[in-house]
Amino acid sequence: MTYSPTAVEIIPNEQPKILADASHVRRFQSAVGQLMYLMLVTRPDLAYPVGMLARHTSNPSSNHEKALHHLVGYIQHTRDYTLIFYEPAQGEDNPGVIQALSDADWAGKTHSSRSTTGMVILKNRSVISWSSKRQGVVLTSTMESEYIALFNMVQNAIFLNHLERQFKIPTWYVPNIWCNNQSAIAVATGGDMEFRHL
Repeated sequence: MTYSPTAVEIIPNEQPKILADASHVRRFQSAVGQLMYLMLVTRPDLAYPVGMLARHTSNPSSNHEKALHHLVGYIQHTRDYTLIFYEPAQGEDNPGVIQALSDADWAGKTHSSRSTTGMVILKNRSVISWSSKRQGVVLTSTMESEYIALFNMVQNAIFLNHLERQFKIPTWYVPNIWCNNQSAIAVATGGDMEFRHL
């Protein structure tokens, strides 16, 4: 694949699926699957673009192919980027507090009117969990989309916190939850804006 320096908008293919070349569709699906593996294992920065391409694997267009080439070019130019895991201080059994951050773009795609949730969880300054996923419902406000993103992220943070306890790792803290939408925070905390942990 060659690098395409120009980004293209990813919108549904207007051509009917029945006219799609089956071998082309399989090649596109295979390429997106390979990128998905890379995204899940070591590259959280690919979560959003791979998710966008995965939505169109059943009927890819030439624009989707260009977007795929563009993403492959980005990966080639950033192949030396790595996840960094920091070593705990000597004698530290459980370094750092889980820091969970979420965001959402309300009705980010005009053709579907659905929002996309973005989430990242850090532990000891290291990224340990990440996600970019389209929300399952159409929402009427930014607050609703941010609240759903916050809810999903809190579930993941609590799961990781409980996982530490199951592994008998000393847990002396409650995860820190971060959200940039005041209305969603107010709903989640019952209006107590000083509440810092969920």
